[in-house]
Amino acid sequence: MTETKDEANSSAQPQNSPATRQKYEEAKQELQALLSRKKQVDNNLANLEHSIYLFEGSYLEDTQQNGNIIRGFDGYLTNRPDKKKQKFTEFDRLFSLSSSTYQKVRHMDWDNK
Repeated sequence: MTETKDEANSSAQPQNSPATRQKYEEAKQELQALLSRKKQVDNNLANLEHSIYLFEGSYLEDTQQNGNIIRGFDGYLTNRPDKKKQKFTEFDRLFSLSSSTYQKVRHMDWDNK
C-alpha cells in the first residue's frame, strides 16, 4: 500500500467544507464579541479608577487642615490657627496607589472623554 504524492498532500491539507467554514465564522464572531466586551470592561474600569482618584483627592483636600486617615488626626488635638496647611502629595493617595491599573488610568487624557 503505497500512497502517491498527491494523496499524501491532500490528506495533510485541511478540508474546506461548509461545516468547517461555519465553525470558523462562529469562532470569529465570538472573538469579536469578546473583544468588544473586554473593551467595554476596560473602559468601565478606567472610569471607576478616575472616580476613585477624584473622590480621594477631594477627601485629602477637605481634611488636610485637621487630619485624615492617611496623615492622622493631630489637627484635632492641636487646633492652632497659625498652623501651616500641608498640601497632600501623590504618595498620600492610598487607594489609588493600591490599584494595579492606577498608573495607566492616571496618564489618560480625561478632558477628551
